[in-house]
Amino acid sequence: MPSSNQVALDRIHPHPDNPRRDAESVETLAASIKAQGVLQAITIAPHPSGADDTWIVIDGHRRYAAAKQLGLDDLPCVLREDLTDPADQIGAMLATAREREPLSAAEEAAGVQAMLDLGESVANIAARTGMSKTKVRQRVKVAGLPEELREKIHTHAVTLADAEFIANHPDYRDDLEAALGTANWEMEKERVTIRAANAVRVAKQTKEAKSLGVRQIPSVGGGYRQVAEEHGVDEVRVQFRMNRTWDAQAYEALTDEERELAYILVGKGAPNVTLVQYRINPEKPAAETSTPTADHDSDAPAPDRSRDGGSSDDVDHEETVRRREAAELEREAVYAATQVRRRFVTEAPDTVREKAVGRMLTFGDPDDGWWIDFGKLDTFQDIDYDDFPAAIDDWLTNVSPLTFTWTAAIGRAFDNADIWFTRGPKGAPGIGLLAAREAARYADLLRDMGYTFSTIEQAMLDAFNVTILAATAAGDDE
Repeated sequence: MPSSNQVALDRIHPHPDNPRRDAESVETLAASIKAQGVLQAITIAPHPSGADDTWIVIDGHRRYAAAKQLGLDDLPCVLREDLTDPADQIGAMLATAREREPLSAAEEAAGVQAMLDLGESVANIAARTGMSKTKVRQRVKVAGLPEELREKIHTHAVTLADAEFIANHPDYRDDLEAALGTANWEMEKERVTIRAANAVRVAKQTKEAKSLGVRQIPSVGGGYRQVAEEHGVDEVRVQFRMNRTWDAQAYEALTDEERELAYILVGKGAPNVTLVQYRINPEKPAAETSTPTADHDSDAPAPDRSRDGGSSDDVDHEETVRRREAAELEREAVYAATQVRRRFVTEAPDTVREKAVGRMLTFGDPDDGWWIDFGKLDTFQDIDYDDFPAAIDDWLTNVSPLTFTWTAAIGRAFDNADIWFTRGPKGAPGIGLLAAREAARYADLLRDMGYTFSTIEQAMLDAFNVTILAATAAGDDE
């Protein structure tokens, strides 16, 4: 059983693994102790050195620091002579801190990491601290973040949710940390979410294809060389046939001869694995061989047919690949921004909807009426086709008038104004004056609703405003 004693201050030492970061911030506490004395004993345990009558603080680091600052000779202490194991000591510090002023996530992460370093399992840490296993695992991820980011968590400059998102996506940490605190944060989170989902899908498709014996090529151009080497023919006899998004049934439907010349391609940043097919001409062609036409999903670089490795064609190929990758990154950013923007509008709270619904109804031609695309509503995503009519009736019966009006209004707004923000910075300057005005008016509404435009959205909005200003300067009111 713990016992109580007055212990000399010079026999007490702070715990080196104390998770609380602000234990030294004790000016206010010191003033209180000076006026009223130490009202609550600190908890101490035997020092790990094993020296007689030497103790280490478990609970009360701030009271200990304040006493040191005031030059007190001793402190009232609860002696935990049973706490000799370092992991038990850290677990006790985490548990008692949770009962008092809660530790920040960064402080808890430091304590959890210290226990892991001592060889404790997640289950043991959970049992000793009272945390759930899930929370322990989350704190382990937070502990792996850079110190600068952990300090921001501690000072609430960064939300725990955002920090955990970064910790859960270590492959994208640099991009996420660069976007943190900027107008691009929500867009970057969406982009990473999409990339991570694509990576899982690509890994599954690749595994499936290889289980069927399909070989992988590094690029379409590399496929020419691989086919030539595997079949012992001159590379100029190899021709591209077609490519398509990987589908196991489509592959199995090929003839044996076609399968021999079918490969998979995992392109950089591609959302899917591509099935690429070649053919071999029976004789060396006299004219140029055909070149592939990549479909929307292929992300396949143009083939490099140069034989000497140093021609200008190589430079052109590298430039083509660079431009294609840059264009893909831009499309990815525009798509992610669109998802964030539309989700912001769709999920707007009723207090915002009540103020904005009148303006939201003004987009498009009133003579066109209003409509609701039920297929795009989250509520209907998992409903079978045959059950749609009943689901629509149920929705119409239970929906509030505000939600009904808002849903119809944003359908019109998406089709007549938001759509221009899907064109990308290169397409934005060419949308025309009326469309530019609708897009700019829509942007004003979103800002009033509290939306923050990402860099790529702002670039499109700048282009719309240039179109409007140019028309105004030219006296064009159409």
